[in-house]
Amino acid sequence: MGQWIGTHQRWPLTTITSALPPLMWMYDLEQRTTISIADQHIDHFSLHAATTIQVHGPELQSFIRYRTGWTADQFNLVNWPALCRVIKSQPLHYRTTTMKAMYGWLHTSHWQERIYGTSSLCPMCASPEDNDHLWVCPVQLDDRRSILDTMIDILTELGTPQLIVTTIYHGLSSLFNLHQDDEEDCPRDLLDPLITKVSQARDEQESLGWDNFLRG
Repeated sequence: MGQWIGTHQRWPLTTITSALPPLMWMYDLEQRTTISIADQHIDHFSLHAATTIQVHGPELQSFIRYRTGWTADQFNLVNWPALCRVIKSQPLHYRTTTMKAMYGWLHTSHWQERIYGTSSLCPMCASPEDNDHLWVCPVQLDDRRSILDTMIDILTELGTPQLIVTTIYHGLSSLFNLHQDDEEDCPRDLLDPLITKVSQARDEQESLGWDNFLRG
């Protein structure tokens, strides 16, 4: 009691808990440690993740809501564990660029003006170029349409149910301000649970905004 026993080192308990909320206790029984944080029991393999969430979670949530303009309910619609798994599966340079795109930190002309004092205008259409402009620049309309069509073709080749393909297509088309074809009839052989889940995902994404979907 009073000390955290690791594989190679022994740390005083106060070193670990000094930055944590008071709702934490731990005990060691035959080298098997159990941690309880805010009534959530975890094993010692999850110590890093649990302490990170407890220490940095509130400030990180506030920052994300500030950047996205989400309410607390909208924030909770995101499947954060799934998002974390996807991001961690990517190479570092992809992961870095994705995070910059999600939070508006791409090196656009807007940022170059702030850093170097150069022009903030888009070199292609002469409009102010910020992170949002990248998705709607009128000069790149054909490129965006081509990218969207390519993505839909890939989803189709992977055997993605047509209901999901249609939902993604119309959501991104509305973001891109592209012409939307007439609503396609959903295949009759789709199971009701799939239709329910896709409808729920579509409604939640509508609440979050398709721009966040695209940035992610």
